[in-house]
Amino acid sequence: MNKLKTYRDYLIKKLILVLFLFVLVFIPIELFSRWVSSFSPASFGSGIRVDQKYLIADSINSGIVAIGDSIIARGFYPEIFSTSLANKIQITYPVYNIGVEGANTEEELALYKYLLKRKVNPTLTIINVPIHVLNVNNFSIPSPTSKKPFKLWDDGNLDYYTRCNVQNIQAISTKVYCKLADKLYFLRLLNFYHQQLNNSDKALFHTAKTRFTNLIYNNIPVSAMGFSPIFNAMTSESANTDYLYNAMVKTYERDYIHYQLGTDRLDHFIDELNKNQTKVVLVLMPLYQPLMRKVHDKLNVPQNQLIIDKIKQFAEKKKIAFVNLFEELQEPENFQDPVHMNVLGASKVTQLLAKKILNKDYFYPEGYLDREIYDYTKKSHEDKS
Repeated sequence: MNKLKTYRDYLIKKLILVLFLFVLVFIPIELFSRWVSSFSPASFGSGIRVDQKYLIADSINSGIVAIGDSIIARGFYPEIFSTSLANKIQITYPVYNIGVEGANTEEELALYKYLLKRKVNPTLTIINVPIHVLNVNNFSIPSPTSKKPFKLWDDGNLDYYTRCNVQNIQAISTKVYCKLADKLYFLRLLNFYHQQLNNSDKALFHTAKTRFTNLIYNNIPVSAMGFSPIFNAMTSESANTDYLYNAMVKTYERDYIHYQLGTDRLDHFIDELNKNQTKVVLVLMPLYQPLMRKVHDKLNVPQNQLIIDKIKQFAEKKKIAFVNLFEELQEPENFQDPVHMNVLGASKVTQLLAKKILNKDYFYPEGYLDREIYDYTKKSHEDKS
């Protein structure tokens, strides 16, 4: 009996010691992780370059949200869109731009799901449709409806956002990880810093410093609403040089190889928006056509009208809206390069987008946006043009 009691006391002491050491080590690590996270409310996605947009997303409580790649990140001016609507309707919507550079639909979906997780469902979501997303051969597309075989362990090493908010993995390890990482920030940091230490900085605190300066000092949006502008401008001379043409061909030849026009890569994203009853306006943003049409011809990208028709058919099928701005504002001074608008072009295209929506000069299902916009139209002698 005494031996049993002695052994029990020994186990209790060992357990207390282990718990003490665990707390001694764990609490500082967890506090450090939360200190780093205070620089960004983001839950540590695929790279520090997108954290700015999670900062913006964390401040959104309602209103209109623009999501997409660098074309909308640099080309949609939220304050101008809000003002343009307010001049014609009796309600003022806050407008935000959470487009991310180099984004794919997976990152855009992660941003949208982050809003839903915060119990924020936008009044309207504006999504630009890049030409590379319409190439169904660009990436393999796993079917979101196909049931993956049940697994004990994950095959891939994904970041927190993708693993827990985007991927539909049936592995036990994912479910356990996501439950724990929802509360324990240091688990989220492990993969994030593994990426950063391997790909950029060589020291943990240096990486934290880079994360901080990137968010606060470098590449900050022009406003709290998320607009990330470009200030350069093309000219009629620079826009039509062989050098620029060859550069654009080189940039897109890999993405556009064996180009097959289709909307498969938009399906899951739009279905998610429709499932949550979020109103959607797809936008085909302007490219500098005098050059980009030559580039597209070289790379066997279908003609503009076929692209426009394909998106319109998709919008009709999904019962959402579509605004075509593909060939608008073709003065080279509106562009920073043949794909991205500069500040001047962004101001113009944002006003044009608002005008087309207000004037119903776009494709939309009957009654679409009535409750959100048209029921608030000012009934006065103002010019409705």
